[in-house]
Amino acid sequence: MTPNKPRIDVMVSCTSVDLKKHRKRVASVISRLQMVPRTMDMDSTTGKEGLDYSLGLVDDVPVYILLLGFRYGHIPEDSRNPDRLSMTHLEYRRALEREARGELCALPFVMGPDHLLLKDHVETDPEKLEKLERTVAPIDALKARETINAKHVATLSEMVARATADIERMNTELQ
Repeated sequence: MTPNKPRIDVMVSCTSVDLKKHRKRVASVISRLQMVPRTMDMDSTTGKEGLDYSLGLVDDVPVYILLLGFRYGHIPEDSRNPDRLSMTHLEYRRALEREARGELCALPFVMGPDHLLLKDHVETDPEKLEKLERTVAPIDALKARETINAKHVATLSEMVARATADIERMNTELQ
């Protein structure tokens, strides 16, 4: 980071197993732009984890990036999660609340139907599939009304290119 430049943290949220390469590439872009990537796996050395830590990360950043593939992800067993939503879904919901108050910019990227993936990277649990669809549907609806800058991407390279452009724009706006 250059002297006198404020630190800008950017949270990258995604399911942990299937989007490791995506998360790593986006974190590299964030670092290259002299911003600080924040992800649950990068912060695992702190010993902090769970719902409080995850939502705390969302609360601490001005920029939130969602990478959404074809898995729903871990559902935390917590009395504050009666709808049994995934950690990623809960993070995104919190990000949208903060964005509505003008406190954060959310940048969702949804893997399109032509995105190459491994069999293990596709959700098969019927309950989780339904919840995954409930996560994607509002993104698609908002995108159709052009109220958010959601991107459907077909490849890892396309996702990185689009994320780079959006992150660069946010970096400029936050300076």
